[in-house]
Amino acid sequence: MNALNRALASIAGECSELHDAIRTRRADRSENAARNVHDLWLAARAVYLRLLARTDLTPPGVACGGAELRAQYLLICKLFGCARSELANERLNRRLAELEASLSSAVAAIEPTCDGRGRE
Repeated sequence: MNALNRALASIAGECSELHDAIRTRRADRSENAARNVHDLWLAARAVYLRLLARTDLTPPGVACGGAELRAQYLLICKLFGCARSELANERLNRRLAELEASLSSAVAAIEPTCDGRGRE
């Protein structure tokens, strides 16, 4: 569970970096932070799925971790949308679309719940 908490905290930190890059209108920094957020989210998802696979009955903390993953996915999508609207950069927009499509496919594979059970 600590690994999942660390992974979720890393995503939150990198989301802050992305937000700062958008606010300061730095397309290059935004692209780098977006890629990092993407990679960290996929790593956190892998940790979550490994925890789910360990047992049939998932501890509530792990299941809620899945809900947090989904919430962070929604935040990431919102940040990507802000980056597209604030930074008129075609290369960045293409990259964000690719990253968002990848995350969208990955999030579809998890069904987080907080009722003590998580399902893959």
